[in-house]
Amino acid sequence: MASNDIENYKVQLEQVEAALTQDPTNDDLLKLKQDILEIINLTQDLATEEKSEEKEEAIESFEGLVSIDPKSWRVGDKCMAIWSQDNRYYGATIDSILVDGTVEVTFDVYRNKDVNRIAQLRQYDEKAAAALAKKSKQRRDKLATEREYRKKKAEKKKLRMRELEEEREVDKRKWESFNSKAFAKTRRGLVKKSIFASPDSTSGRVGIGTCGKSGQEMTKFQQAVKYTKK
Repeated sequence: MASNDIENYKVQLEQVEAALTQDPTNDDLLKLKQDILEIINLTQDLATEEKSEEKEEAIESFEGLVSIDPKSWRVGDKCMAIWSQDNRYYGATIDSILVDGTVEVTFDVYRNKDVNRIAQLRQYDEKAAAALAKKSKQRRDKLATEREYRKKKAEKKKLRMRELEEEREVDKRKWESFNSKAFAKTRRGLVKKSIFASPDSTSGRVGIGTCGKSGQEMTKFQQAVKYTKK
């Protein structure tokens, strides 16, 4: 949606800017340009926020976590496993060991289930598990707060976009009205032919405007009588 909308707004902006070259002080056109620019910026901001993901660090440093021979793991063992949502190690319990070299685990915190490669597992460290669980809760709380903030911010931007769209429609109608009046003014410069204009042919007569008024007939022309002095 966003990319197509932005392109449409840019086309409209070009049209307004072209009109401004003919009438650079027109308040309606200037406001329309400002509104379209704001809509473009808001649309780009929303598109960026929608695409942005919470980018966590890669697998958290597991220095201090001890590797164990994969063959020694048993169902029910406590271990440190990676949660795929943030690629960090947390305390977990092995639920099953599969023939393809993966294990199904349940994490101590939030009781989420996930799958790890058995070679990724680390020896369970109670202190590390507690510290990571605490960090996980703090991180989740922070992300939830940030997510709520972004959500409210996006809602405000969408509301502002709706307002601008309504204003843009009003400005657009004003602009169309302006163009229509300008066109009409140009046409008024053309002179309509008068009924008193010179005749088109040599046999034509200039009409006298009594025809059809107050029941009068068209003025009749009589041959002038030559007067002879006695």
